[in-house]
Amino acid sequence: MTLILSLAFGQSWAKTNGFSSNSLTGKWVGSGHAVTHRQARHCDLIVFELEESEDSFHIHFGGYRCEDLVAEYPSSSFVKSSGQLLYAGQEVGHYGPGFIKLQVPEEFYQMQLHLQDGQLTFTETWDDGRSFLKVEGQLKR
Repeated sequence: MTLILSLAFGQSWAKTNGFSSNSLTGKWVGSGHAVTHRQARHCDLIVFELEESEDSFHIHFGGYRCEDLVAEYPSSSFVKSSGQLLYAGQEVGHYGPGFIKLQVPEEFYQMQLHLQDGQLTFTETWDDGRSFLKVEGQLKR
């Protein structure tokens, strides 16, 4: 059985003209692991295509394959404003140099991307207090 998870935030984007060493812009590929309330799985593929500018952040595509657990991130755009990430005018997370954190509390969801020394650490958590999923991985451009 394959479980498909999807997080949809919408589609619109202002292109960036390059990136700094702290920018998340690029195509990222790596691997990691997933843990649920029932079992652990190896993730042989975690991938993201991201674009970041001074005032916006965009997930062009993303996803992971962890044995029978497969998820895709659809194209999603966010506005960056004073440390907050906004979607449709609503705060959905935070950002800083080389760091993005998305949260959807009503869906018990959180995703973090952290860039350090050229390596992107990805963490996704779903936890409603009864069951949970945590996916973690290391990605390179």
